[in-house]
Amino acid sequence: MNAYSNNTMLYLDKSALATDTVRKNRIMPIVKFPNPILTQVAEPVKVIDGDIVNLANDMLTTMNRHWGAGLAAPQVGVSKRVIVAGLEGHDYVMINPVVTESQGNIYRYEKCFSWGRYWPRGRWVRRPRSLTVEYSDLSGRRFEQKAIARGASLIQHEVDHLDGIVIAEKVSQRREHQILLESQLV
Repeated sequence: MNAYSNNTMLYLDKSALATDTVRKNRIMPIVKFPNPILTQVAEPVKVIDGDIVNLANDMLTTMNRHWGAGLAAPQVGVSKRVIVAGLEGHDYVMINPVVTESQGNIYRYEKCFSWGRYWPRGRWVRRPRSLTVEYSDLSGRRFEQKAIARGASLIQHEVDHLDGIVIAEKVSQRREHQILLESQLV
């Protein structure tokens, strides 16, 4: 299964896994809105090399250090189609992820590293109830994974970052207004 949105093949540089090319992980600075990289479509990864392995490891370190659930490469200033996510107790690296199917809608309360100073408490966002995503891992193997509820929301949030879509474009003003009204009635 080698379907990519840009119809290119992914090449694994086996030297990328050599111990001398992989360095100690570091915490990366988070890019904040309105940095233009957040509204640009990220470039596909064509070769998994030491730079991509290090980027993914640094992103995982950064995400976990900040108690996050997911992180996209543009959020750390890199225009590459790489996301990391903590799902069901496991950390995933998804290279060139493509959402191939989504079903239903749910409203999820989301936060975003890149919007923290604007919305520190998060916002209600409409997301798919379930989705299927195709991606490659760091060894170049291709996967297809189904996700529901929180997992679907998380993956879609991070893929949106890769597509230059920011959370402000997804916020449901109507849902927030409804919740505000309900809270005032209590």
